[in-house]
Amino acid sequence: MAIQRMLGEMAQMPAEPVDSNGKPVTDPEALLNIAKIHTVKDRLDNIETFDWFSVFDKRYGGPNWIFKEGVTPNPTIQEHRHLGPSSGTPGMPEKIVLTEEVQGKLPKGNVDLSKTNKGLTGSDIFVDSKSPSKISEAINDKISETTGGTIQQNATLEVLGKTNTRWTREFDSTDASTSGNTSVQDSNTLLNRAIESGATNASDLLNVDLTGMYHGRYVSIVRLSSSSRSNTPVVEITASNSSTNAVINKVTLNGSDFDVANKYQSFFLIFNHDGKTKLRVRKLNTTSSIKVRFDYTIVEPVHPAVFDR
Repeated sequence: MAIQRMLGEMAQMPAEPVDSNGKPVTDPEALLNIAKIHTVKDRLDNIETFDWFSVFDKRYGGPNWIFKEGVTPNPTIQEHRHLGPSSGTPGMPEKIVLTEEVQGKLPKGNVDLSKTNKGLTGSDIFVDSKSPSKISEAINDKISETTGGTIQQNATLEVLGKTNTRWTREFDSTDASTSGNTSVQDSNTLLNRAIESGATNASDLLNVDLTGMYHGRYVSIVRLSSSSRSNTPVVEITASNSSTNAVINKVTLNGSDFDVANKYQSFFLIFNHDGKTKLRVRKLNTTSSIKVRFDYTIVEPVHPAVFDR
């Protein structure tokens, strides 16, 4: 009677009998047939010898999980999935919201960066939110700094900055010296700014080395303005050997060499470059107040032309 109170009137019956197809057995006659071939010992053996560990292992942890009371963190769930009710699997929790339920950054090792169709490459990422081009398209359309490239015949190349090559050099007011000089706003210059000398003291407006250029004969084109047309020396343009300081060629400009006071004019200096040339544009000492402004200098191979000197 005690056993019947615990296990039911038919104590030898399995707890939830099923047929060969795994469906619950409910027919009374079928249940009696099952009772005839089962014993209470069978039922107890099933409880005691059944591999419950494997069942709870799938529910509460990995293959080596052993429950220990009071131990943290809590056991993991081996077959836990966030598929949501739309998956058709009952009891599945909603999918994880990355913006709310995940923290930390994904390490590089967890991203597929292989050069395959599944790997993350520049062909998957846009340059920015306003660009229709992917990174791979943008880079492949650029000229390489190491291997060069070709600008197509129908392309238009616009260079608003300086271009320095093995046969040309460009220097503007940003390259000029500010020692003893002042950067001033001037709408008549290339960059709307000029370097202006002091009134009487000498100062270098430009002092640069010409390196990495082909050896040969060059002309320096210097754009200047003078506040006075006084018939006294105001500017000296010099090309010298940067190792020995020996003068290769120079030209001295008087105030009277400027056609109009405070109006920019280009002056030229021809010199031979042997790989060690220093170019200097210098405002000279003057007794009267004369300010010289420097706009830019271009150095290029000399060619037949009409010079003002």
